[in-house]
Amino acid sequence: MIELVSTNEEISRIVIVSADLKAAKDIDAWQKNVVRDDPENPVLEHYTLQADNIFKVPSVFEQDDCLANTNLLMVVFGDSRADRLPEAFIQLFSAHNLCPLVVLPNELSLTLTDTGLEPSQVVTVTTEQSSKAAVDKILDPFVGSGMINLPVDDLKHIATPGSEGLLISAQASGPDGASEATKKAMALHKASHPAGTESTGILMNISSEMGSLTIGGYVMATDALRESAQDDASVMCSAMVSFSLPEDTFEVSLVIFKS
Repeated sequence: MIELVSTNEEISRIVIVSADLKAAKDIDAWQKNVVRDDPENPVLEHYTLQADNIFKVPSVFEQDDCLANTNLLMVVFGDSRADRLPEAFIQLFSAHNLCPLVVLPNELSLTLTDTGLEPSQVVTVTTEQSSKAAVDKILDPFVGSGMINLPVDDLKHIATPGSEGLLISAQASGPDGASEATKKAMALHKASHPAGTESTGILMNISSEMGSLTIGGYVMATDALRESAQDDASVMCSAMVSFSLPEDTFEVSLVIFKS
């Protein structure tokens, strides 16, 4: 049984719930690689639903404080054979007035109906990437080693109940790599979405090797995003250190939300 961490009220708390064993393994692998070099980084807790010999509902979620003081609840699917979410879990996050961010990789061909969730209850993020990569790119601005981190609660301003998000990433190299990667990512979004689809909020993250991103490069990238985005779309931008990207390479990840 996981021991729940007693957290300071000023420290944010993120709870990740894996809906199946595949997602659980992906999240465990991701957590091992997260660099936790700031004592003020959000507390991360991970639970698994309906997984043999791990945790089962209601044993974990009957604990009164399991979701108390949670700033962000993320539900991750990694297997197309995942069962519907237990009603006990749905009732619990509803009782805590939480709106989960649900990660549904496109390769699973799962819909919200398959999960047992109602669209108005959650924020849905779809992606061509794996569940591990998706969680990494969505949460990196809040929990990673960053030059510009974001407060967890700020995500609520662009990821509102019932909204749908699309995660897209692109890379580019060279002096203008950050802005070029941003343009590539926005072009991918426009190519994959029907005409007239308007974004209401964008979460942007620029990843690069330590020292690669200059202030000028950051400004050029954010300007490139705002030039392509809808005028009234809310934009949140972060810049994080990557320990895996090649030298002088920039990766821009965008989660583009629409209501």
